[in-house]
Amino acid sequence: MGAPESNAGDDFHFWWSGTRVLELIEPGTDKTVVVIEGLSHVDDPDESYEAVDVAEYFGGDTLEAASAVNLSQLKYSTKHPGTAWTVSRLCEKRTRRPANGGSSSTRSVIADLAGVYLQLLKKLDRSEIQRKVYIHLVSNQPGNPLVQEAVASAAHWARSRRPGEGRPALLKALTDPQHADVVKRLSDAVGQVLTSEQFCDFLAVLDLSRTGSLGRAALARGVRARAASLTPGRDDESALRLFELVRREALPESTRRGIRAEDVLAALGLADPLDLYPASARLTPLDNPLPAPGARVIAETLLAHPGAIVVAHGPAGAGKTTAIRQLGDHLPSGSVVTLFDCYGGGEYLSSGEERHTPQRFITQTINDLARQCGSPFLIRPPAADEELWRRLGRALEDAVKALDPGAVLVLAVDAADNAAFAAHKRGDRGFLAGLTGLPLPSRATVVLTTRSHRVKSLDASGAPQVELAPFDQTTSTAHMRRYRSDASPADATAFHHRTDGNPRAQYYALTQAETNKWEMTALLESCARTPSPCSRCCLSRHCR
Repeated sequence: MGAPESNAGDDFHFWWSGTRVLELIEPGTDKTVVVIEGLSHVDDPDESYEAVDVAEYFGGDTLEAASAVNLSQLKYSTKHPGTAWTVSRLCEKRTRRPANGGSSSTRSVIADLAGVYLQLLKKLDRSEIQRKVYIHLVSNQPGNPLVQEAVASAAHWARSRRPGEGRPALLKALTDPQHADVVKRLSDAVGQVLTSEQFCDFLAVLDLSRTGSLGRAALARGVRARAASLTPGRDDESALRLFELVRREALPESTRRGIRAEDVLAALGLADPLDLYPASARLTPLDNPLPAPGARVIAETLLAHPGAIVVAHGPAGAGKTTAIRQLGDHLPSGSVVTLFDCYGGGEYLSSGEERHTPQRFITQTINDLARQCGSPFLIRPPAADEELWRRLGRALEDAVKALDPGAVLVLAVDAADNAAFAAHKRGDRGFLAGLTGLPLPSRATVVLTTRSHRVKSLDASGAPQVELAPFDQTTSTAHMRRYRSDASPADATAFHHRTDGNPRAQYYALTQAETNKWEMTALLESCARTPSPCSRCCLSRHCR
């Protein structure tokens, strides 16, 4: 192979590998590491897997720990891209010199792949290999249909073969003489590398479906397109960084640690993976919560106003956050609710912890959608606000397309009045004005929660409003009896009226009584209606 052909092969190798490493940051993926040139150092300390160009691990980073492993050998031709991988080509012996400078050997492609299977047997037993490993031939040249069909038929038989059955039984089981001829020639080319039974098992994990892959130019375009969706305006730069990341991993001096998600993010310009979620919700876990009265009403209002913004309001402590967290229970099956927390554990006014800016809101929301719906991540947000909003609009469209039929998407913005207050205090615009002006897909809605006296601050005039009701008598009684099982009906009635059914006022009274071991009389006196049951809430920094 001449230098131009060799360089083209390297490009194909690196761009194809670039498509594989991008999958490390796909939403919901269990791919953990991609190793270039062999397996990870732990699995291959002696560099015995010379025939493996790319190893992909899923669910773990060693052969033993992984739930699945894909091992690929790559072949590329510039001069003859249309030449198929016939059985003759797979079995043709060629002289090769190892990359480590060892002595040359004469081997065929199929014997190389069989050698990979033999190495695996030193680490895993037969059943483990059958369960989680595939050995792939990847090439821009197409596969020969006869060979692919023959290997598929042999693999189907081999997966259920009985102990002791080997090549003779396999050849007898193949009813198509052409399939039998292909398998026999493959077996002859493998020779003594594998035993008769091992050869059958090898065919069960051999995959030739990745022949006929895109050429290097098309692969490069694909990587650039994916990079463009992740890093708007920096597609060429980001794609070249990914190419260089793969190239460095392929160098002889590489430690073969493998490429991981954090390496891909760093190559794309994200120093800290946490920056994908710059304003994550800081909410207290709900432990067997009581049903929030407002959740169903909010859901019904959202479903009645598709593509709209809805404002849900109530006094402090009315259970707005809990209602939002229970919203999914009242939506069609398969619906998705993302929750943006404007309060941030009370730190929303702290420098560096701001949550009201468009960049933080949009980055957090797009990447929440990516995690929940499989739409693209946003790695490096564009600087201009108008481009940010355009990206959010696209993300909503992508997310809606991924929903089940009949399902809806809800962007829930909790304590939105805090975002409005922070923007006013800082003297900037905040994200609310942009959000209320954003066209929404018909199956997407936005719900903003706020304290009632701050509804006007949201810049959402004309939006349908839902006033959240407090706990009714039945729910207040259930709440009280979680802490005081001895509460009489009269006690529960007094508790409900003295707290106005306000969930947070009730919680504070009940937990304070539990801590101080108060009698019932003291508990009820602590939540007297004068002063207002929420006065302590409004004085507390925990009030939303």
